[in-house]
Amino acid sequence: VSYYERVFSHLDGNRNGKISPAELQQCLEAIGQKLSAKETEAVVAYLDTDGDELLRFDDFARFLEGWNENEEDRLNDL
Repeated sequence: VSYYERVFSHLDGNRNGKISPAELQQCLEAIGQKLSAKETEAVVAYLDTDGDELLRFDDFARFLEGWNENEEDRLNDL
């Protein structure tokens, strides 16, 4: 299991295999990033590939890849 998968599983509080905007917002707040609910919903809408307003693992991984170009820094943030 990859580190990204462990983080995804941790954030997926209801274990439905997807992350809601609220779950993503909690993740961002945990690493010191403040986004409003509306901003977080916009991020999810941008990344959501199947139109259900939730992030699947692949969507979440794309989000992480864009978070910080340096993988070590990205993992430290998480």
